[in-house]
Amino acid sequence: MNKIGRIIFLIIVILLIGIIIGSINTVGQRSYFENAKDEFENNIKDPNHTNLPVVVEKDRTTKIAQKIDTTIYNNFKKILKKIAQD
Repeated sequence: MNKIGRIIFLIIVILLIGIIIGSINTVGQRSYFENAKDEFENNIKDPNHTNLPVVVEKDRTTKIAQKIDTTIYNNFKKILKKIAQD
């Protein structure tokens, strides 16, 4: 298998792993989002509520996820750049 074939195979494997990880049921994160969304919607409907949060505070998991996303994106750009150079 030549170099380009190995790189394409690696990209496909990485994408499949990402799809599998993304489809795993993450009850904790989903319930957190649903609770926050419901609270926000209830606050909007309440005519006496005037102090809605404008900026959501980032927790530790959000910061870690953003760093991982940035790393994956940068590595993907490097791989595509190498493929384009060959």
